[in-house]
Amino acid sequence: MELVYLWVEDYKNIKKQGFNFSPRFRCDYDPDTNELTIEENEDHIPDFFGENINVTILVGKNGSGKSSIFKLILLLIYCHNYNLEENPIFHDFIIEALRPFVNVDFFLVVRIKDNFKIISMKKIISKIINKYPDSKKFIVGIKRELQK
Repeated sequence: MELVYLWVEDYKNIKKQGFNFSPRFRCDYDPDTNELTIEENEDHIPDFFGENINVTILVGKNGSGKSSIFKLILLLIYCHNYNLEENPIFHDFIIEALRPFVNVDFFLVVRIKDNFKIISMKKIISKIINKYPDSKKFIVGIKRELQK
């Protein structure tokens, strides 16, 4: 799996910001039209660091959001791959861990083989609500947040 792009609408000090992680592609998201464009980077040098190796570095001052970006990427990948049915013991823990992200709009674009996939926090939370209606505490909290 190759990380291609992360869009963050508003999380901590990151506001309406996109992050390109792949040297092979250039992505741009327009939140007004909800349109994502992915274009091949004509200046890309294949296998510059070796076969199937991409290197991305996050550089910034303390407090600029480097750890927040990393946290959002890990959260999206983990929640996307996590199966609550196989791991019911962590059901409430995962649901509570997602609560701060109910109103945070962010998504990750990954490339698996030759296909792009968008992993969206809104879709993950919606899936949990639909699939696990017994999570009343979480659903009540989400409904309250969405009504604000």
